[in-house]
Amino acid sequence: MKEYNADSVKQLSFREGVRKRVGMYLGSPDMEGVYNALFEIVSNSVDEAIVGFGKKIIISTTNISATVQDFGRGIPRGPKEGNPEVLITLLTESHSGAKFDDDSYTSVRGLNGIGSGATCCSSDHFRVISKRDGYEWTLDFIKGVPQTATATRGPVTKETGTTITFAPSAEVFSAEPINIDYEIVVKKVKDMSYLLPGITFVVINLDTKVKQEFCSKNGILDLLEDVVKEPLVKMNIHSFVEDKENRVEIAFKWSKKGHSEKSYIFVNGAECPEGGSPMTGFKTAITRTLNKDFNKTFSGELVRRGLTYVIACSVKHPLFANQTKTKITNAELRGLSDKAFTDAWRDFSLKNPKELEIIKDFLAKEDKADQAAERARNAIINSVKEIETAQKKKVILADKLKDCEKHGEEAMLVICEGDSALGALSQARPIENVALLPIRGKIINVLRHDIEKVLENEEVKNILMCLNAGMHEKYDHRKLRYGKIGIAVDADADGYNIMCLITTLVYGLFPKFLEEGRLCWLRSPLYKVEYRVENSYAFNDSELESIQKQKGRGKIKRFKGLGEMNPDDTEVSMFGKHQRLERLILNDKEQTYSQIEMLMGPEVEGRKQFIFDNIDFSLLEE
Repeated sequence: MKEYNADSVKQLSFREGVRKRVGMYLGSPDMEGVYNALFEIVSNSVDEAIVGFGKKIIISTTNISATVQDFGRGIPRGPKEGNPEVLITLLTESHSGAKFDDDSYTSVRGLNGIGSGATCCSSDHFRVISKRDGYEWTLDFIKGVPQTATATRGPVTKETGTTITFAPSAEVFSAEPINIDYEIVVKKVKDMSYLLPGITFVVINLDTKVKQEFCSKNGILDLLEDVVKEPLVKMNIHSFVEDKENRVEIAFKWSKKGHSEKSYIFVNGAECPEGGSPMTGFKTAITRTLNKDFNKTFSGELVRRGLTYVIACSVKHPLFANQTKTKITNAELRGLSDKAFTDAWRDFSLKNPKELEIIKDFLAKEDKADQAAERARNAIINSVKEIETAQKKKVILADKLKDCEKHGEEAMLVICEGDSALGALSQARPIENVALLPIRGKIINVLRHDIEKVLENEEVKNILMCLNAGMHEKYDHRKLRYGKIGIAVDADADGYNIMCLITTLVYGLFPKFLEEGRLCWLRSPLYKVEYRVENSYAFNDSELESIQKQKGRGKIKRFKGLGEMNPDDTEVSMFGKHQRLERLILNDKEQTYSQIEMLMGPEVEGRKQFIFDNIDFSLLEE
């Protein structure tokens, strides 16, 4: 081990620090860090727009580079305090910039004097063009090193503004290949446009020549309209408050569909995805106020279910939890956000009593659904405990289950209809790996009853106990006592109905079992055709006709059900040479599940239409 002494202490320059530890400055050494770098530059242009300089910002990208152009005042250049070029100071030294001067900027995002410098130092190539003082000035950097001692003076111009082009360095952002995604940039810019009404953002893909333009007229209200496609009530609930240094604007509405809460927190024109103090103020206010007004004890999560809210803050002295500015921590914003919500809600509730009742009813229904879900969770937990207790006692349906000798992937649990079918199958099955479980009549439809009632059903409990693999998200195929289920029912309408009900049960309680291809139809024959040499079995009318065409007309016996079959017939047709074990394969999972819901679920209209579309009523007897 190398000796640790005074010589071990190293001091890195800002440039070296950025290139070696870019995550400290731009968040991470991957594409997220690259996007942070790009929007550090964009934020500077936004800051110019916030203080009233420039009505348009142009962002152009390729896969490996980006350009940001604004029409603000242009970055200052020239000598300062013995330094021949202040541009070099701004772009290669930390904590340098005009935003430490309250007279130059107010209510801006970038206050640490690190963002543009970190972007410059982490780039292979970085070019800044500043139009000001009647000229165009250019300075190039390679890996953070200026290529000239001062900016180069270009042509005379009356225009003002700044254009920065940079190519992130693969040496610095080494966690993944550099690949700037135009659509990600578009999404970020579009969100930003809502915070700057009247400012035009142009985003150009230089590789594909695609160009998109964003300019919001109504600010965050436009964002809310774009995001909430099916609002619970039409109007936005909106307000703003301000003090001498800060302004907080909020807007929110609930959606009819989708229970996810969506939040957009912006500070000085840029998003803070982790929220911070204004989000805390909003959440506290909405829970307190709605519970008081509705005389309820709704949880905060319930009150915000289906809610989309936008909080836009303009802050003179923002404090962030990190350099990438994903969370704002100014304590005063909590109180301002609380007041903004209270003002907005009071105005809305006084002017819109009908809409207020709609929101109240919506939350009450959600609360009722939550309570039902909690009862369901408890029912599942109790059911699992009951099964585990039975397993520990090694008492697995001793009076009903005809178990097999070996369990595991090769074992099959055959569910049959009634004791007569059980008797026919028990004498014919391979006892080594086939277990039998009879059920009484038609099993409960799990899609039309609450989970509590379903789990109280004796037949359902028996099936769950036999499989011993849990249900819903607790299902674990490694715990299965039987690798597959075989449904053995009579070849008639009642039998097919029972098969559908068992399939529905599996779909409703442990759908992964279906997706793993473990559910099978152990078909029972409809006909036996006797010949001198060898009998044949037909499973439908067309098969019967085919057998007779091939072998001639033999003696036909029609089985009314499994209970009519003798052990020899059962052994040959269901477990032997003529076995039909048809596995349910989900080629299109979504379509299959949709069909199960339509055929077996509580909604009637879809099933009615299916019947009319697929049944020839002229064939029915009068």
